[in-house]
Amino acid sequence: MKFNINDDVKVKLTETGREILRKQHDDLRGLWPTFPDYEEPKEDKDGWTTYQMWCLMEAFGQHIAMGLTMPFETTIEIPEVVK
Repeated sequence: MKFNINDDVKVKLTETGREILRKQHDDLRGLWPTFPDYEEPKEDKDGWTTYQMWCLMEAFGQHIAMGLTMPFETTIEIPEVVK
């Protein structure tokens, strides 16, 4: 199977992940006061949030290591891409 990092994946965020996203937003808002208000990530009815793989890596990469609290559950859903 080939997978492009521009393709979507789905994860279930933990509270740690939500806190990381809020902090990233607040940091940007500190630099640009006109930055838009924070919006909670959109979850589907089962609690999955969709990201392009590269966006997921960019947002959470530095927060994933042995001994750290995970920003999302360890199961990732890779939706089937019809091309």
